[in-house]
Amino acid sequence: MGRRNIRLGLTLAVVLAASLIGAQPAAALYVASQTGTTGAYLILDGPYPQQSGFVCKYGPKVDNGYGYLHREVESIKIRAFKVWGYYSSKTWVGWQFKVIDDVPGSPVTYTSPTYKAKANNVTPAAFGNVLIGGASVGSNPYVKLFLYFYKPGSSTNWSGPGGGKVVAEPEWHDLMWNGVVHSQDYGICPWEADL
Repeated sequence: MGRRNIRLGLTLAVVLAASLIGAQPAAALYVASQTGTTGAYLILDGPYPQQSGFVCKYGPKVDNGYGYLHREVESIKIRAFKVWGYYSSKTWVGWQFKVIDDVPGSPVTYTSPTYKAKANNVTPAAFGNVLIGGASVGSNPYVKLFLYFYKPGSSTNWSGPGGGKVVAEPEWHDLMWNGVVHSQDYGICPWEADL
């Protein structure tokens, strides 16, 4: 049993933008850590009918060499979300994600560049969807998000007074192939889908 399954009962229902925009809290976003001065963020992540945090896209059916047909995960799409700055004047906010294989040792299979934009406590930075594929996906992947709230006047320094960081993990994902979402699941993207 992987660490993600054990954590199922510990998952937090969190979205910190509710006080700013009256949003409904997410059903499953797990916040691993939060340090320093952070603004609000809205990452939708919940079971149907809510939007899941990411999408696992599978390829065509292939034979595993033993006469068993299955689909292997080919790409992951991290869904768009919003980040507000902490201050009334616009400051830099950013995000980055890592794809981690849920196997012993949990190797990181991909680290994205840091995406940045300016935001304040009223107007968020709206980041778009990101799609990765190939070897970057790994075999049993899950996604870890890093949100950065840079110090006023800086687009690179978030640590120390005036800046902050949130580490979060979306827990829900859609299983998609042939351009259609077929089901929704919790935890890791299984490396194969039997349908």
